[in-house]
Amino acid sequence: EEEEDKEEEEEEEKMEVEEDPPKVTLTPEEKKIVFFKSVTPDLTSYTLSTSLAQFTLPEKDDGFDDIKYEWSKTNSKAQEYLKTWISDKKLTTRVEDLTPSDWFQQKWVEWQKVLQQWHAKHGEYKATFAKKEAAKAAKKAVAAKEAAKKEAAGKEAEEKKEGDAAPMEQDKDEKEEKKDEEKEEKKEEEEEEETVDFENLDVFGVDDIMNIGASTPLFKDFQFEDWTMMSLRFELHLLAHAFRHDVEDPERTGIHLDHLAFYYNKYF
Repeated sequence: EEEEDKEEEEEEEKMEVEEDPPKVTLTPEEKKIVFFKSVTPDLTSYTLSTSLAQFTLPEKDDGFDDIKYEWSKTNSKAQEYLKTWISDKKLTTRVEDLTPSDWFQQKWVEWQKVLQQWHAKHGEYKATFAKKEAAKAAKKAVAAKEAAKKEAAGKEAEEKKEGDAAPMEQDKDEKEEKKDEEKEEKKEEEEEEETVDFENLDVFGVDDIMNIGASTPLFKDFQFEDWTMMSLRFELHLLAHAFRHDVEDPERTGIHLDHLAFYYNKYF
């Protein structure tokens, strides 16, 4: 029995040796990977961004006896790969040495002047509007007092009615007062200011935002938050155009969202 057991064990060992060991298979995506991607970068982000445009492939003029391209096999494919890699990196790396140009400074000064004019117009409109409202309130108060006096006088006149002459004189006085009131109403109607229909106003079709009618600015109802949001919107607009102007690189088409704060602090 022991001999039989030994024979069985030997046969099993032979079977195990004869079986092929397991092999690792690569996916089609993995087969396309040429370079190993390390977790630790070869260069710091600052060094990479400042030296990116200077990257080139080695040439024989650099002192090399022979240059072999193990993966791409040819120089042209290697050049194409490097060019594509640099172009892609330009879209995601930031320009560390970028400085605001005179063009940007000029546009920024112009915007500050315009913004000051708008604030001044807004303050002027609010002051004028407050005066007009105060004047209207004062007129209403005076009219209310006069109406109260007339009402009291009318009551007294009714109480003191004597004979037929008194009522006739009272009627004349009332007619004259009515005429005066009608004249005042006409004057007030003539003095009524031009109003602006903001609900149906096309803000994009306004010729002059400082006066859309009746000396009213388009931003008449602006609050602190509105001014802040408008300024931020213009700053981002100017930043996008200034970046493309100052970087002078057609491959850098815009600012990557991850670097927005970096460039904003550089310019503003």
